[in-house]
Amino acid sequence: VVGFRFIHLQMELAVSIYLIIETGKVLTVACAFSGEPAPRIEWSRGGKKLPGEEESSRFHIETTEDLTTLIITGVKESDAGTYTLKLSNEHGSDMATVTITVPLKFVKELQDIVLQEAESIGSSAVFECQISPSTAITTWMKDGSNIRESPKHKFTSDGKDRKLQIIDVQLSDTGEYTCVAKLGNKEKTSTAKLVVEGICDCYSQSVLSSHIKISYVEQGQRCGLEEEWTRDKGNSWQNSNQCYWATAYHHNPGRER
Repeated sequence: VVGFRFIHLQMELAVSIYLIIETGKVLTVACAFSGEPAPRIEWSRGGKKLPGEEESSRFHIETTEDLTTLIITGVKESDAGTYTLKLSNEHGSDMATVTITVPLKFVKELQDIVLQEAESIGSSAVFECQISPSTAITTWMKDGSNIRESPKHKFTSDGKDRKLQIIDVQLSDTGEYTCVAKLGNKEKTSTAKLVVEGICDCYSQSVLSSHIKISYVEQGQRCGLEEEWTRDKGNSWQNSNQCYWATAYHHNPGRER
């Protein structure tokens, strides 16, 4: 409930109040006044008198000798705006305004996406979220850096829905993606990860001070090594083209493993 008071109509008076209210709630704005003769009372929004035909079922105005009240039931996003109360009589007029906004929030948060590289090549990944109010401006980021719309990244904005489509997903697309929603001086974010898993989980090993020569083998088979080496946490080596596997045992010179 918001209240403000007109002392008398001969005074110049302007009261500005800003309200944030959840959708679906009931909003009551009450104004106490005094004046002789009794003033004419008019509530309006955007220059249109209330309640209009569109608001008649949810907007109600109740007025007594010294109090006028605007009641809005089932507040919607579209109810946001500046409301004006004007009182006038033969001595002059006074006005008061109240600005109503709905809170900025994510109705639906981003969700993590996990893809296998073999499945993702040539396909796309889509991050989706919903924001309220739908008038909020959104931008996208990857690992803290802004993303610009391009053939690689497509943005969609439809009412509350916001989407980021990543075309032809590759391992390099792995990272944290953030949707940034802004409304006036307010800002909210939602973050999720895109994980692209490789075909095989290989380790780039550096267990020796000298170069290891290794022949190509199938996973789980043994191979010959020309240098002394020690057991490490991983059983695989990788060069620029192939993934090689070996069983990791301590190697004695001249003995094949």
